[in-house]
Amino acid sequence: VRHSEKVKEDLANLHPYGDWVNTEALHIEAPFDDQADHRFNADALSRVFAYTAEELRLVIAPMAEGRDPLGSMGDDTGLAVLAEKPRRLSRYFHQMFAQVTNPPMDPIREHLVMSLRIQLGRRGPLLEDVPSQAHLIELSSPILSDAELESVVRSGDPRFFSHWIPVTWPADSGPEGMEQRLDEICSEAAQAVKLGATILILSDRETSAGDCPIPILLAVGAVHHHLIDEGVRGAVSLVVVSGEPRDAHDVATLIGFGASAVNPYLAIDQVIRLVASGQVDVDAVTAQENYRAALESGILKIMSKMGICTLSAYRGSELFEAIGISEKLCRRAFRNAPRRLRGIGMSDVAERALTRHGDYVDGEAESGGFYKHRRGEDLHITGPKVVLDLQKSVRSGDSDAWERYLETINDRPPAVVRDLLTFVSREPVPVEEVESAEYIMRRFTTAAMSLGALSQEAHEALATAMNMVGGHSNSGEGGEDPSRFGSPRNSAIKQVASGRFG
Repeated sequence: VRHSEKVKEDLANLHPYGDWVNTEALHIEAPFDDQADHRFNADALSRVFAYTAEELRLVIAPMAEGRDPLGSMGDDTGLAVLAEKPRRLSRYFHQMFAQVTNPPMDPIREHLVMSLRIQLGRRGPLLEDVPSQAHLIELSSPILSDAELESVVRSGDPRFFSHWIPVTWPADSGPEGMEQRLDEICSEAAQAVKLGATILILSDRETSAGDCPIPILLAVGAVHHHLIDEGVRGAVSLVVVSGEPRDAHDVATLIGFGASAVNPYLAIDQVIRLVASGQVDVDAVTAQENYRAALESGILKIMSKMGICTLSAYRGSELFEAIGISEKLCRRAFRNAPRRLRGIGMSDVAERALTRHGDYVDGEAESGGFYKHRRGEDLHITGPKVVLDLQKSVRSGDSDAWERYLETINDRPPAVVRDLLTFVSREPVPVEEVESAEYIMRRFTTAAMSLGALSQEAHEALATAMNMVGGHSNSGEGGEDPSRFGSPRNSAIKQVASGRFG
């Protein structure tokens, strides 16, 4: 009989793995600096990538100060595919999560077993234990500073040969030019790997008045799958240099679809500008470190929803649901993402990119209205008029006020999937065959929401309401106060906890 500890000890001593890691791996960690990058036109790119004053104030500034951006629960702006104003491609992908009472991982309490360390370079043969397996660039974070990016590009080690690929296309070639350029990028990437490149850098920093950026998520996904098709994906790492990503979701989608590291150069530049303008009350270097830490915290939260501990396991996982992406586009760049609702295709993506690129020369910075309602900006399902009409109808009890509220709801543009549904008519059922209201209401139930997830007042109000109409309320796993038993506040359904709390 061999005990588990002895087996592990024997395996660990087969080779000097620790020495290999210490001597073969190249560790790169370079600090931020307080100098703005003048290799690109920051004002023009901010318009092209649709940075808004609202986003800078509510999202990026708090991150630069070391705080999580806070907002109320729920997104009432609707789906990206139905939005009147174009949104960046990452907004068409929704994070998947393991739907259980307790999160699979707690990124705060279980932080010690989670890691954002990532390695760049060619992976050696899986079935051999050789020192070259450890010859990789090791990064402590997937978020690269400009200095770290330079160190990756100019490592001085011939085994870390990098190849830089601009992901832009001539704007005057129209929407058709984007797909042609994407084909060229994929071919160039595969050829570079076959010639010895171990790191591919996909960059939109070359965006200019004449060159429009390809949405970086599309470029990453297309190159990732093309390299898989060519049988060379394990020989290279993808590094993204882009002005488009600025929040944790943006970065998570890039990593989820194949990138190993991201240099969000424009977002970093915006952080420096916020410090210079006095909107962030820390020095530029600290602000950039805070911004990186906020992105890292967000990525850990996203990984934890699926119980994934390490970034290397999350990379290329494609744990997102595509909502509003055509089948052809998914086959090209997002093959393994579940897709239940069709939508935009390659030409639509190109046209929207060209529309944004039109602001490069003489466009105006947008105020924004995505996070808070603003007239003329993104539609909010629960906007001020909707809330006002609802309050009037409920408080007055007037049927005309209720009809006005319904009219406000029904006349708005489609924003969510249910807005696209219609009832199929059929032959009417004779009235005498229709169930009575009392019988129908016996099948009414409320969702199982525990006391605590709902306030005591709301929890009891739901129970009382369901008892009044003859339906059933559900106590949720948290149970309820025994004093409610036998009273109108009693929940008809008692849910037994699974024992997984805490």
